[in-house]
Amino acid sequence: MLLLPLCTAALGAVAGFLLATTRQRPRKYGRFESVASIQKNLRTDASKATVKVESAKQLQKLRSDGLLGKRWPVQMRCSNGAAKSGKLLHFIRHGQGSHNSMADFCVSMHINRADTYNFPDNFDAPLTEVGRQQAAQLQSYAKTTTPQLVAVSPMSRALMTANIAYGHLIGKVPFIAHDGCKERCNGHACDFRRSKDQQKLDFPNVDFQHVAPEDPCLTPSPHGETWAEATQRGYDFMLWLRDRPEKEIVVATHSGWLFGLFNVVLQCDDPKLKEWFYTGELRSVHVDFD
Repeated sequence: MLLLPLCTAALGAVAGFLLATTRQRPRKYGRFESVASIQKNLRTDASKATVKVESAKQLQKLRSDGLLGKRWPVQMRCSNGAAKSGKLLHFIRHGQGSHNSMADFCVSMHINRADTYNFPDNFDAPLTEVGRQQAAQLQSYAKTTTPQLVAVSPMSRALMTANIAYGHLIGKVPFIAHDGCKERCNGHACDFRRSKDQQKLDFPNVDFQHVAPEDPCLTPSPHGETWAEATQRGYDFMLWLRDRPEKEIVVATHSGWLFGLFNVVLQCDDPKLKEWFYTGELRSVHVDFD
């Protein structure tokens, strides 16, 4: 009768010893080769599948909502080429966030990735270490540009990306957060941001005068945002950029917001500009306002 308790106790002791030994061992990390290799490795089949699926799904929603081809009071022509007037804009999708990493993993394992977007830890999802490396990879190109303003979404992952990619301009040009370019809210935890006061503590170099005290999608209770609402917000944000004195501007923002902007608000001469942005991707375009 004593044999089973003795065996159980012995197994417990062995397990405890192994656990304690494991905790004492230094963690082994893979050899870091280069930022370029990280970026290349991120374009895995799962990452590409995420972009492909999301792009097709959201394009269909824009079509069914009757937003494709919409005529706006002010026309905004977007081009890769040089413009005689207008603005030179550098649009950046933030680096990989914790929610992006989980979603790509779910795609590779054939799990519903939408479930990961609602994990409590993904509220106002921050950058992963890979996301920070993606932002750092933009630095060499960023230093060839001469923006007079860095406009940024007030969400943590976009703020972090802007501060890393254009860190050399902190204290030299304004960094202004604006609710107009925050991500379209689907009602997921990752779509909401922290309060303005919390963000100001973590990003003291950023001006938050154009940010509401709380996320508009959290009040009076958490709710989503239609594509019509999100693209109207994008249009209004572009008018704000138009009226700014700066001619060259960085906009650090999000994939959903960018997809709506390039497919509904902007008139693009290159169809490739309408494609879904990858994490850590930057596209420089000229926008003329008529």
